[in-house]
Parts: sequence; structure tokens; C-alpha cells
Amino acid sequence: MTEAPISAISFFDGLNWIDGRPLVIEDYRKDIFHKAFDTYRDDGIPQYSMVLAGRSKKNFKSADLVLGGLYSLTCRESPQGSDVLLVGNDEDQAAADLDLAKKIIAANPELGEGLEVLAKEIRRKDNRGVMRVIPAQNVIGQHGRTAVFVGFDEIHGYRNWDLLEALAPDPTRTDTLTWITSYDSIYDLEGCPLHDLKKIGMEGSDPRMLFSWYSADYCTDPNFAHLPPDERANPSMASWPEGRGYIEQQRRRLPSARFRRLHHNLPGAPQGAHFDQGRVEAAIVSGRQVIEPQDGVDYLAFVDMSGGSSDDATLAIAHWDDRKAVLHLLINQGQPTPFNPRDAVKRFAVMCKLYRCKVVHGDAYAGETFRRDFADCGIDYIVDKRTRTDIYESLEVALNAGQAEMLDIPELRRQLLTLVRKGATIDHQSGQHDDWATSAAGALTLANPDIGNPEPAILTHYRKLSEAVDKERAAPQAEQEQQHPEPGALRRADGRAKLKLVTAVSHLITASGETIAVESDADGTFYVWVSESDARHMLSPYNQPLLEANEELRQMLGPNPPQPQGIRIASILEAQRPQTRKEYFESVMRRRIAGANEVVEIMRRKGRWHG
Repeated sequence: MTEAPISAISFFDGLNWIDGRPLVIEDYRKDIFHKAFDTYRDDGIPQYSMVLAGRSKKNFKSADLVLGGLYSLTCRESPQGSDVLLVGNDEDQAAADLDLAKKIIAANPELGEGLEVLAKEIRRKDNRGVMRVIPAQNVIGQHGRTAVFVGFDEIHGYRNWDLLEALAPDPTRTDTLTWITSYDSIYDLEGCPLHDLKKIGMEGSDPRMLFSWYSADYCTDPNFAHLPPDERANPSMASWPEGRGYIEQQRRRLPSARFRRLHHNLPGAPQGAHFDQGRVEAAIVSGRQVIEPQDGVDYLAFVDMSGGSSDDATLAIAHWDDRKAVLHLLINQGQPTPFNPRDAVKRFAVMCKLYRCKVVHGDAYAGETFRRDFADCGIDYIVDKRTRTDIYESLEVALNAGQAEMLDIPELRRQLLTLVRKGATIDHQSGQHDDWATSAAGALTLANPDIGNPEPAILTHYRKLSEAVDKERAAPQAEQEQQHPEPGALRRADGRAKLKLVTAVSHLITASGETIAVESDADGTFYVWVSESDARHMLSPYNQPLLEANEELRQMLGPNPPQPQGIRIASILEAQRPQTRKEYFESVMRRRIAGANEVVEIMRRKGRWHG
């Protein structure tokens, strides 16, 4: 058993920082040190054998690891020695940790009296302990060594357990403390150490693990859990010279995925992740937890009910603001699991009435049970026939189109970013949940059934009506332009061509049989407006005077289409073939029907037909 003659906090209180000024440790860090080093079980064994400390960059993760190592080296006496082994993520990380340890010793002469600082290690002068700092790639060579303190600095890039297993403590040694500090994993999937350790910490299934986690979507410290994401993930922000300005600067400079990992301590996307991290982050309004109900706004509500054993029951309320769907409210049952789901119905009904929602939508879970419970509270429950995959795919379209605005709720962010595609479906990973994500996605996609389109169907309908009115108003003007084209024009807006005549007549019968009144210009030129096909027929080489008078028009029309070379013999024989009795009656009936239709149309125009 290892017992220290001095507590960790007392040890640190007497130290200077590397700049020579007294070492300042915030309260949240003191709490971690106290629990890790100064709490014991009833049998005298240290309460914790592992510390998993996750925070964003610039929050003294490496400093605490080195301080913990120096405390263990100098103060934690053990029959098996007080060796300390620190493992950096790479050569540079290892060198930086060793350099920091040397600087702390240099700033504290009384500490250095009992230590010998060498090039690659720090040794106690009584030979009862040594601190070594090595890069991760050199860990295998340390297999089998025992230490009172084993520290891992940044394991976010570890794909497997090989390095941690190589330095697993001797099971017969109860005083070894393994301290792991890192920001979140690049590889957020089963089998990767940080993912698996976080899961154990969140479940609370290992009583000898001290789980300390500060991120934008999850925080173990109640003093920070209620804060906005930037402050929640950066508990040491108050000690920074630039303060919040540093975070804003990094947000502008870094790609969103990298910013999330470094400064919000959020994981990389799991393998097969459905939603794009950047799109989700862009849709979340930082710091917004709820929007109070507003007058004149129509809201839609969506619930994801639960049996109350392990999953939350959740309610989301959203509305469409003419540009995007806005999430106003996202809540759960208000108490931890297990809970009575019927109490959740009462809580949700109150919120629906507050937002003037007389109807709530949701899936068919539990049959009629929740439908009747909501009805008893004065709220109609409508079953949404869409699958969760349908809902998530619709939300993806909305996010890509910039048509969704979401609340800054940790559970929502975490669940959306960990949804994965499994074949043809979208679902949460094993051991995780999607209740918050389902309600939010359901409400947002309900608020805009045409989500992803530039405008919803009803707006498209009104826009088309407006365009039709504009077109109708413009029709008389267009007709006037057709009847009165610009002087000298050879073609009207309706496609008719201006054919000049060489003789004065009052009317002209065209090749198609149309009778057209002849007009005249101020210079006495007679002309008619004919279809282009009639103009082509009349400007034939056999009518040379007319052709010469309309040379400009002929060039505009281009060459005449090729004429048939003769009449096909088959056509003559077909025309001479006598009709059968059936063909005759069919031709008679067609003529009668055509005549009747013509009479009906005439009567309708005169207002005498109402059929």
C-alpha cells in the first residue's frame, strides 16, 4: 500500500510555476487531484486505479499529468518503488512533457534537492524512483515494468488497446494509478480505447475509474454542465490572457471538424456516420437552449415516447419562418430513468398547450396507450407513418439546404453526430440512443414538408398564381405589340411574316385557304401578315415579281423545305380501295361526334350550355 506523507493539494500549494510565480490550480483541477490521490477505500487501498481526464486544448491536461507524475515520484512511497512512466503521443509530445517536468523542477529548488535531472529521465537521489517519458512507439520495450504512476498523454489517435495492454499494471500491485488525459478520439467506434473508456465512464460501471470529462456535449462537473458549449468544454478559459477571444479566433481559423475536436473536445465521426459534422454544427445556434412561444406563430410538435426503462421520452416543437424550420423546444420527461411514461405525457401536454399545439405527432409505439393518454390531456396524437430513416434523410436534406436551425442541447448534438447507416437504415450505435435526435428531426421536418426545396409547396402555389395574374395583365400589351409591330419589321411577335404585294387588292387568299385583309404602308406599299408556311409557298420561283418584292423576307425565312418528288403509287391504290361497311360507319360516327362537339362549343360560348 502506498501512503503519501503529504496530500497532493498541499504539495502543489508549495510549488512555483515555470515562470517563478506561485502555482495556481483552479478548483475543478484541485478536485480531480484530491479524488485521484487522497481518497481511500475502507481497506486502505486507493479509491481509484485509473483517471480518465478529457478536456479541450489549452486546459492544462499535460500540465496536470506531469504534476501528478512529479507528486507520485517524490511523495508516494511504495515498497515496490516510486517509478513514474509518462507516455507521449509521439516524440514531440514526449519531449514536451519531459521539458515541462524539468522546468517545474528548475523553478522549485527545494524540489530539485532530492532529484537528479538527466537528459532523458529524472531520478530520485535515493534511487527509490525514476521518471521516464517515452513516445508511444517505444512502449513495447517497457512491457513488464511496474510503476506507481503510469500516464498517457493524448490517446485520441489510438486505434487499438495494444499500448495500454503493454503497460497494464501488475494485478498484485494495488497502488498503481493509471492517468489518461486526452481530447476526444479521432476513431469514435467500438474497440478504440478512448471510445470504450468513455462508454465505461458514462455508464459508471467501473467504481475504480475516476471519469472527468469536459466537452461541448457532455460534462461530468455540475458546476460547468449548464454552461454554453465553449465554456463547458474549456473549464480553464478564465485563466487565459485572451479569454474567450482565443476560442473565437480558432473558430475562424480552423475547419469545423478540427475545431470541434480541439476546442470542443468532441469525437471524430464514427465509421458510417450519416450526418456531416460541419452541417450539424452550422445549424446549431450556440448557447440557445429554448425559444419562448411567440404570438402569431404556428407550431408543430413531435414526440418520441419511451417505456421508461432506459430511453428518454422527448418532445420537440418547431415552426417554419418562411426560410427555414426553427426548433423552439426540446425536452425530455424531466427525471432520470426509470420513470413513469404517463407522467411524461402530462408534462408534454402542458408544453404543447403553452405553444398552442392542439396536435402532437409521433410513431405508433405502444399502440393506443399514449394516444389515449394525450387525448385525456386534450391533445390529439397523430401517428406519423414515416420511418426514422425517412425522417433522418429528410433532415439531412434540410441541413444541406441550410433550412434547419437547432438548439444547443448536448444530447441532441451527440446523438445526431453518432447516428450511423446500417444497410438501408439509419440508427444509433450499439449501447447508444437517438430519442433526442428523433424528436428534433421529426419536428423540423414536419414544420416544412417540402424541406430541401427553395420554398414550400404552398408558397410555390401562390407564386404561380401571382405569375398567372401578371401574365394575364401583360397579355393585352403583348397583343397590341403583335398588332402594331415596329415600322420596318418583317416578323410579328406571333410569328407571322410581312408579305409585300405587287398588285392592289382588298383581300388575299393564302395557300392554306386563309382570307386576310390587305394593309398599306405610308409609302403606298400593300402587304399582308401571313404565316411563315404560307409565305414560303407564295415566294416560289414561279412567282418572280412577288419574289423580287420580298427578297429580304425570303432571306430571313431561309430556303424552302424539300418538296415531295411525286405521289406514291401505294397512296393512290389506298385512296381507290373501297371502304368496308365497318369503316364507313366509323367515319360517319366520327363526323357526327365532331359536329355535335362543335355545336356544344358554340352554345357554351353563347351561354346557352350548362352541361
